[in-house]
Amino acid sequence: MRHVACDVCGADDAREVYLSPAAPGTLHTRYVRCRSCGLVYADPRADPTEAAAFYGGKHGGSDAATLTRHAWNRSVAGRLRHLQSLPGTPPPGTRFVDVGFGDGASLAAALQLGWNATGLELDPGLVEAARVRVPAADVRLGDVVEFQAEEPFNVAYSWHTVEHVLDVGDWLDAILRLLAPGGVFILGTENAASAYAAMWTAPYRVARRVPRPPTSSEHTYWFEPRHLEQLLVRRGYLDVSVRAYENSALSVLRGVPTWRPFTPTVLASKAIYLASSVVATLAPRLGGKIVCIATAGPPR
Repeated sequence: MRHVACDVCGADDAREVYLSPAAPGTLHTRYVRCRSCGLVYADPRADPTEAAAFYGGKHGGSDAATLTRHAWNRSVAGRLRHLQSLPGTPPPGTRFVDVGFGDGASLAAALQLGWNATGLELDPGLVEAARVRVPAADVRLGDVVEFQAEEPFNVAYSWHTVEHVLDVGDWLDAILRLLAPGGVFILGTENAASAYAAMWTAPYRVARRVPRPPTSSEHTYWFEPRHLEQLLVRRGYLDVSVRAYENSALSVLRGVPTWRPFTPTVLASKAIYLASSVVATLAPRLGGKIVCIATAGPPR
């Protein structure tokens, strides 16, 4: 573990905001908020060796590797909606890359659109599962920072991966290098300026206790929309569009499994998630998720 400064503004002045007990499934135990720009990030932060051991072991993406057929079809449909929402949906033959493809659903969706699909992932179990599920895709095990593409890509996609990376600047630079000028980058992550975050921390504040993280302790960052916009513009992306949103209350209810018992903490989380989805219906900026779309400028 190593001490780090803020990745957005460079300030080394932050206050402690979340603490997570050390446990086998915990990568980061302490989160701070930059006093200058408000970014929430893990400090101390795992180094690459520690992170590789964590994600390559039993704490990797095992759930995503063992989806039911129904869950897989639903995931593919969701990714297909993302890709079809691009202005002037790119034509067949488009070169597509997913950085941190998880369950591989985006690769299947890209193939449905007639695109050439490449996927990068650090978890060996997810790579093996994707090669079975999506055999027509070019699936690679490795880090985007080290990846050398034979040709530039027209579309880069990364869904809830950026919060896991250890150096967001290097990661964004690497994706920009993969894109052809004018290529599109679609990025999804969680929103630190959400109703869910405020509702989660409120009881802790009343009790004068440091809250547990409302997000996964695997995460390195918890961004607000303004942080991602600043980072993308600074790294050379153009036409940056960033917005917050939330799943509907109905979809939240449908997503609650009824076949297993819940701990009080999980029950509280589900209840807060449902309440925050209602709030975000009235005020979308308070949604718990962020989607960014940007284009690649000319080579720097």
